[in-house]
Amino acid sequence: MSQSTPTTGDGASGKVCPADCLTCSAETAAPPAAGALTGWRLGVAAAGAFLLPLAAATAGAIVAGPERQLIGCLIGLVGGAAAASLAARALRRPS
Repeated sequence: MSQSTPTTGDGASGKVCPADCLTCSAETAAPPAAGALTGWRLGVAAAGAFLLPLAAATAGAIVAGPERQLIGCLIGLVGGAAAASLAARALRRPS
């Protein structure tokens, strides 16, 4: 089975890609988009997006009691997701 080297032109410049991705200059990291979360803010937002709704759903189920446990869990889940969304937006603002 022979391997062919794919080559594609990039349009205007006419450069050819030899598909040697280890040395390709196109593989360099792009700068983050404006307003994107990076560093510790990204870590806090990711943890909060998972843990805050989970904790709020658990708290809602406990507070609601055995009769209305499902309703309490769902209300806590929705409230926690809304709080996590607002917290992520607050983290996105420049300090």
